[in-house]
Amino acid sequence: MWLPPLNFLSLTCLDLHGIMKYIGMEYQSIHACPNDDILYYKEHALKEKCPKCYESRYQADIVTKEVPHYVLCDIPISPCLQ
Repeated sequence: MWLPPLNFLSLTCLDLHGIMKYIGMEYQSIHACPNDDILYYKEHALKEKCPKCYESRYQADIVTKEVPHYVLCDIPISPCLQ
C-alpha cells in the first residue's frame, strides 16, 4: 500500500524494530505477571516473583532459561503525535 511495487516490508521482529527506531517510534518492552497483577516496571523492575500472586516472572525454558511469561510493548505517544 505505501511501498513501491517491487519493495516489501520485512516480517521479522528484528527488522521491524529497526524500522520503528529509524522513523522515531522506539518502544520499550515491559514484562508482565502471568496473572495480569503487576508490570515489572519502576519499583518492581528487579523482582523475580509477583508480590501479589507469587508467580514466577519467567517461564521454564531449557535453552535460554529466562523467557518472560508476558511482554508489553510500550510506545510513547508524544513522538507519534509529532
